[in-house]
Amino acid sequence: MDSAAASADGGAFLEFVDYAISMLSSSSSGGNGDESPGAGPAPARPPWGWAVAQVLKSCCAYSSGVTAAILLSDLFQSWTEQSKSLTAKRKVELTNLLKTRNRRRRLPNTITIDSIHEKNFLSPKSVLEAVVIDVFVIPGTNIYMLTLGDMWSTSTIDLYLHRRYYNYIGQHDVLKKGREVMLTGCCLRTAMEGSGHARILPTEYMVMLLDEEEDEDAMLLAAQFCTYSFSSMMLDENRNNISYSFYASVGSMLALHRPFIANYVHNNHEESQELCLEYGSATQVYLVPIAQQEEQVLLTPTQIRSQGSRLSCVPSDHMASQVTLPRDLHGSVDFSKYPFRVYVSDLHDKMVGVSLFGMVTSVCKASTSGTYFYLEIEDATGVVLMKLNFIGLWSLGRVGVGHMVYMSGLTCTLSSTNKLEVAWTEKEPGSLFVNISLLPALLNSTCLHNLSLLSDLPHSTNRTHICHVRLDHIDVNSLKLHLTIADDSEKVFAWCIGQTAVEFLQISPDEYMELPEDERAMYLYTLQNENFTVAIANTSQRIEAYIEGEKFLPVWEITRAQKCE
Repeated sequence: MDSAAASADGGAFLEFVDYAISMLSSSSSGGNGDESPGAGPAPARPPWGWAVAQVLKSCCAYSSGVTAAILLSDLFQSWTEQSKSLTAKRKVELTNLLKTRNRRRRLPNTITIDSIHEKNFLSPKSVLEAVVIDVFVIPGTNIYMLTLGDMWSTSTIDLYLHRRYYNYIGQHDVLKKGREVMLTGCCLRTAMEGSGHARILPTEYMVMLLDEEEDEDAMLLAAQFCTYSFSSMMLDENRNNISYSFYASVGSMLALHRPFIANYVHNNHEESQELCLEYGSATQVYLVPIAQQEEQVLLTPTQIRSQGSRLSCVPSDHMASQVTLPRDLHGSVDFSKYPFRVYVSDLHDKMVGVSLFGMVTSVCKASTSGTYFYLEIEDATGVVLMKLNFIGLWSLGRVGVGHMVYMSGLTCTLSSTNKLEVAWTEKEPGSLFVNISLLPALLNSTCLHNLSLLSDLPHSTNRTHICHVRLDHIDVNSLKLHLTIADDSEKVFAWCIGQTAVEFLQISPDEYMELPEDERAMYLYTLQNENFTVAIANTSQRIEAYIEGEKFLPVWEITRAQKCE
């Protein structure tokens, strides 16, 4: 994207964000000497959305204005803390990886084999997380035994295998050496003096863990558990004569083989259409811990050009052409850690955690309930319509056409008609909405804006301008002000409401309306030629404003104003 387009799309604000990212990247490249071998360094480049959000957070904290030094100090502190947290997390993951390839945490009610031997006791409510060390038959019998070990113990213990699991033993079957299992409902046959050692009596409550990265387990899952779903069971009246196997749950996945299926019975003893799954005599439960999946994402030409303009001193072969991002359970790529800016033209199917910066071009209600709205945003590459989902009523404050906004937590999916749908949900993790045009700190933070002349406004309408002006004329139209502002280059007819109107009037609208009519005119006259710093946005696409009686509404809205002392 060329410099002219960049200037029209965010101006000095985004230029400072890029500068701050480059400063943080250079400070992280040397490392902090805190990483252990194999833990890997913290990411050298902060995510673009994270950097924007941190700058906006500082602007909200210092409403009277911020300096570049304050912003860089806050950013560096936040990035250092996050980098240390990421490094510590990697160390924990590395340690756990050495213990178990699934990197599972020990459950709160899990007991160890060492503690069983020490106490010579095992509660049926306890959970035992173990690995099968050996499978053998007691000599002279047909009774199978499992030798179990766990990652926290030095000793092992033998388990009498419940007969319902005998069919899972064999060279090519599931229950074998190296299989991880979880057991509960266990009782201990204690070791009596001179009569051998403690053993666990048979329990029918055993879950076997499958690993999708192991070929045999992956083949079992694909062959046995991908055919049926809850909806298929609902429609089949002979469902208990079919050997159903399917996935359920989110987080770790449950693979259920042959559950007993019954209709759910309400308190009034009436059957409903809901299904109730029961652990029957032929049921087997597998646990499939979810492994974090990642995907290589190629940079778009727009991003590469934008990256190149910032790193012009770096040879092109050293610039990133792709990044690795995590995928969620539904196969969507998580862009919350994406190091570069995402533009409207980059949006496509299966994206979550997306951040966008652009100008509002329309806002309208999508439902009579008032919890769904449509918002249209434009940047230098295009326009996108998104659906906003609120928990209650609109909670974002005033948002108008021409305002510059930052949004994070967007999701992108393809509809059944192959149309891209972009959505934002309030209070979802990572969701943020900031109206930059209304930020008080923007007027006093010279590092975040370049001053514009009023004569510049018609030539660059895609951003909020900061101008030094004098008040040439003012009219009060109820709670809305119509005013003419001027500088040495031009006069502009504009409007404002709310707190911005109070800044110009220097009294509340109610106080103004209480004045006698002749005093009102005199009061407005005394305000002329006073100097203000203003944020001004173009609202020429504000179609809903052109109603009867307002056909001559100015296209320029003053979103923020501050009197110059």
